[in-house]
Amino acid sequence: MWSKTASNRAGQVITDPLDESGVETMALKPGQFSMHHGLCPHRSGPNTLGHRRIGLGMNFMPPTEKPRGKYKTAAMLVRGEDRYGHFEPLTPPKAELDDDAIAAHLMAVTRYRETYYEQEPLHMKLAG
Repeated sequence: MWSKTASNRAGQVITDPLDESGVETMALKPGQFSMHHGLCPHRSGPNTLGHRRIGLGMNFMPPTEKPRGKYKTAAMLVRGEDRYGHFEPLTPPKAELDDDAIAAHLMAVTRYRETYYEQEPLHMKLAG
């Protein structure tokens, strides 16, 4: 079973017992990546290499969706037009490590974390 106290950098934890009897190791070679549903429990060992490990999470939804809570989360429109304004709009970066893009990323991650912390107790009530 996974530990209830183990968390990722966003502070997310698995609170229910998790059956690990069907767990499989999936070693990745340099340049490979894994793609899985955002709710799929997964983990990796410590990064012992001299360069960083990169994770990329994407969620796709129509702009008609309205997030709950007091924080307006950030989103980048990938197609069509947003006539609803439910999200804080993000624009593609002008260049790699562009100061504006770094600030936008920090804002987006901060709002995601704030939203997660706000929603976590609600999910605990529903699960309990």
